Amino acid sequence: MPDLDTTSLITFSVLVQCLFSIVYLSTYKWRRNKWLVLFFGIIFSMQLGVFTGVERLSFYQKLWMGNPGIIAAIIPSLYLFTKELVSIDLQDKSVAIHFLPAFIFYLVSLFYDGTQPRVIIAAFSAGNYQLFALFQLIAIFLINIIYAGFILQLVQKNQQKYKTEYAESTIYLTLDWLKYLVITLVGLFSIAFLAIILSQYFSTAYLPRFAVELVILFIILTTSYFAFRQPTLYREASNVGDTVEIATAAATDKASKPLLNEEQIAKITTKLDKYVLKKKPFLNPKIRMPEIAAAIEITSNELSWYLNEHKQTNFFTFINELRIDYAVQLLKSKAYEQYTLEALSKMSGFQSKTTFNNRFKEIKLVTPSAFRKEVRR
Repeated sequence: MPDLDTTSLITFSVLVQCLFSIVYLSTYKWRRNKWLVLFFGIIFSMQLGVFTGVERLSFYQKLWMGNPGIIAAIIPSLYLFTKELVSIDLQDKSVAIHFLPAFIFYLVSLFYDGTQPRVIIAAFSAGNYQLFALFQLIAIFLINIIYAGFILQLVQKNQQKYKTEYAESTIYLTLDWLKYLVITLVGLFSIAFLAIILSQYFSTAYLPRFAVELVILFIILTTSYFAFRQPTLYREASNVGDTVEIATAAATDKASKPLLNEEQIAKITTKLDKYVLKKKPFLNPKIRMPEIAAAIEITSNELSWYLNEHKQTNFFTFINELRIDYAVQLLKSKAYEQYTLEALSKMSGFQSKTTFNNRFKEIKLVTPSAFRKEVRR
């Protein structure tokens, strides 16, 4: 075991966090988490090779530890995790195709000595120009760029879907964290690519090793933190398909004929207004469209069409406008003058003060604090 200097301690922390994440995610919804488990497993394998200080791995060491070829499977595993997360069925053949480049690089790396960790491309000055190493470097870089685009496309495509059904935009319900993670990973791969190229012309490494390990630790901690909160989406996965049908049906109906006639619209308006006034469902931070639709005895499809076509809004905006109107009443009331904005945000149905501030400013064009000062004048 190597001496535990600063870099080694950081690397050891990465190994511990990866191992913990693998165990945690494996015990909850394995079917949806298996690709994220693979993501942590790949990093664990590579970092174990770094931690043991092996500079030139033997055949058997590369077989299970530190094989540079499996780096090509990091972003594809995140892509498949995203597809599972948004409830897209995966075919075995397509999964095999996604990991084919990584498998090829893995096999070649077992027999090719020029693909060791931190020795991806030899110095040109040494006259040791390794064509395959250069090809591998460029190919992995392109794979990451392509799959990052796939992930961002999936996130963007499904972001509106969750806004259609959910009425809160916290980390528990969105895929923003995955979008930012992918952008960060692509940026880091780009920096690493340039660092490797530039290192050929300098006597010392262009990036200090401890900085690289620190960034990896940060990525692992961030990914774990948000991934552990994705069960909110997992629990609702059975309903996500309904949302797709709602959006599809609404688009089809809009192009053909109205889903509801004037009489039905009038009935829904009366029922919805009475229900909102009496039950105040918007005060429930986790309220969802199917619950309100069932309460006023219509389908989610009909409520979605009603909000989109009749009220020219979506469920997300509809609920948050009700919450802000309720918050305005609280801010104007002398009975709540001593309450903090955070307390009022919770009373209005928001899960966090930040979300409350953002929604309030979007709708009223001023911050809650500024509004309260104006009211007290």
